[in-house]
Amino acid sequence: MRAAAGELVPLPGLGAPPALTERQAFALEVIREHGPIPSDELGAELCARNLRHSNDLRCGYDRSNGHAIGRALRRKGLVRFRQRAGWYVPGSRHRPESDEPFEWPEGF
Repeated sequence: MRAAAGELVPLPGLGAPPALTERQAFALEVIREHGPIPSDELGAELCARNLRHSNDLRCGYDRSNGHAIGRALRRKGLVRFRQRAGWYVPGSRHRPESDEPFEWPEGF
């Protein structure tokens, strides 16, 4: 049985994927599409989803909301956090490493 794109599928022997709330599923999709994403940007996306303010604006709750939802997803093993980069989905096309291809220095 093949999984649809973006569907969580357990590895053999690991059981069912973790249950997600609507808010967690939305945050996971934002991280998957835009990651690595800092906590305040993730929180701003959540506020924009709830029509509190635009995602380009920031409020006093954005950072703590983004951090809390990111931690909840990390406890479920779905995302990771890297300092100065933000939340990301391991193995996704967006990685916290540099996007520039590696080139050997001259002389090697």
